[in-house]
Amino acid sequence: MSASPNGDPLAAPRRSPSIVSILNHPDQDPQPYYSDQDYFGSTEEKSSSSLLFQRNPSPSPAPPPPSKTVSHKRPRTAATPPPPDRGQEEQGSMEPPTSRIRRSSSTSSSTEAAPATGSLPPPAAPPARAPPPPPPPAPASATATAPASKTPRKPPPPPPAPTARATNLPLEPSIFNVEPIDEFTREVADWLWGFTQHLDWDKVEIEAKIGLLLDQRAGNQRVHLPVPIETILMDDTGLRFDANMSESQHAHFNHLLNLRVEESADPSYPHARLRYTHTRELDSFHQVPSPDGGGPARKVRVTRDQKDPTTTTKVRAVEKIRVADMNVYSPKRLFDWRVSVSLEIPKGALNSTPARVRYKDRISYSHQLCQVDLTKVQTGSSPVAPPTHELEVEIRNAKQLLEEAAKDQRGEENRYLEMVQVLLNNIRMLIRNAAAP
Repeated sequence: MSASPNGDPLAAPRRSPSIVSILNHPDQDPQPYYSDQDYFGSTEEKSSSSLLFQRNPSPSPAPPPPSKTVSHKRPRTAATPPPPDRGQEEQGSMEPPTSRIRRSSSTSSSTEAAPATGSLPPPAAPPARAPPPPPPPAPASATATAPASKTPRKPPPPPPAPTARATNLPLEPSIFNVEPIDEFTREVADWLWGFTQHLDWDKVEIEAKIGLLLDQRAGNQRVHLPVPIETILMDDTGLRFDANMSESQHAHFNHLLNLRVEESADPSYPHARLRYTHTRELDSFHQVPSPDGGGPARKVRVTRDQKDPTTTTKVRAVEKIRVADMNVYSPKRLFDWRVSVSLEIPKGALNSTPARVRYKDRISYSHQLCQVDLTKVQTGSSPVAPPTHELEVEIRNAKQLLEEAAKDQRGEENRYLEMVQVLLNNIRMLIRNAAAP
């Protein structure tokens, strides 16, 4: 127990009444719940050294003895800041019990001298708002691995080197890894379907011929249009398609295709083979009245073998009806080209006198979907007329192509566009490898 400066023992600190006792006795004088004797002894035994942090003596009577109600006072610690200004508390402001600030229970051990007079130092300023609580501690695993000393944080390890799979991938067609449908191919495919969907597919013929688009208004000269690349013509008024070429150009194609046949005949050739047939035929054209008798006469073509034109075993008679033509202008190439849809309706053999005849010397090169016909035509009715030289690419099985087109219309898996693209590829490769006349 400590002693006062005059030698008498200090009184034990009195226990302050709890906030509960104050609330339970509202008729009592609202005095502070501590007195001047709290923590620092009685007022009669004050000394100059015990005046530190002491309030002015109050003329009001001593507070009532503490209630027997269990106190909710929090343990006093040395780190508790000084109480707020009592003037504000006496005006009726009240904080929850858990937030009331207690006076520190420890006396100062500093050697700093107290004021010599009985006056108290000016009241301290209200304490500043308490700082926000610190962040929660890191998980045990993180704190366990943290170094004891503050060392610079190392950067994360570099990413692994790209694997061979990431660096040696093939070139993809787009950022979506999808190749868009070629608009030209789509247009030709839609055009073919539009003119064939209601026809008898067993009788449909689809072929493309190479030649020149001639402007009849300019003296049958090749047409010149303000376009840089091949273009489908929407309006071919005044134009005529001439499916003829020079004999030297024809011979060049013959030589080029023969080389392909020889190359594909090699046993080590890894792709589809190119096969050929050579035929010499005689075509005779007959005029046949229309079935109703009122329409124009119809033209029937009868084809026989030139070696035996009188035989009946190799005779084919068909009526060929032209359905539609699509003209394509290719200003960068030596030739333009035309896609045609026709119907070939079988007919019986005719014994009437033909209107005209022609001799065909033809070599046909067959390759998967298409067949290339290289034909030299001599008109029999005019022996002195020069022969014509033609090249056409025909779909070998038009019904198979149109069946794929029907799948495309139904949204099923199909190869229709791929097959149309093969037809266009064959035409383009031939005209890009043409020789000058």
